[in-house]
Amino acid sequence: LTELTDLLPDHAMLAVLEGPGDALGLLAMSPAVLSGLIEVQTMGRVLAQAPLARKPTRTDAAMVAPVIERALAALDVALVDEADLVWAGGFRYASFLDDPRPLALLLDDHPYRVLTAQVSLAGGAKAGEVLLALPAEGRGRRPHLAATLADDAHAVQAFTQQITDVVMGVP
Repeated sequence: LTELTDLLPDHAMLAVLEGPGDALGLLAMSPAVLSGLIEVQTMGRVLAQAPLARKPTRTDAAMVAPVIERALAALDVALVDEADLVWAGGFRYASFLDDPRPLALLLDDHPYRVLTAQVSLAGGAKAGEVLLALPAEGRGRRPHLAATLADDAHAVQAFTQQITDVVMGVP
């Protein structure tokens, strides 16, 4: 936890995430990514100019919260068959944190898995980092097993064939 604050980009927008079993995580978005997302929403495009060095506001957080929600939901879908779903799945946006200092009090002091992504918006007009820190010990649901999915696929195929036979047999 103490090392986590050293990894945060300067002037990052900090989103506290809630997950399974009352787990808390963190998403930190660099000013360039935050600025680009807000520009798209307000002006319909990403400007090529560098963002102003400023502290993110609650309004900024409110504007990008739906994007964070969609990204976390997409992560759940992408991990549906992966073992990483146990620790990375089920997290959602909870609140905005305007200062990183309370992180030591807010987050539990246990190991975190940290994922960083270099994000490029509009062909490189804006580029920056997004950091995702989630508790290393998984509290989420287990992934679907491939066998279960195969069984489901067979059931769907059987149902499809049955319904086709019935429909095609109707005069």
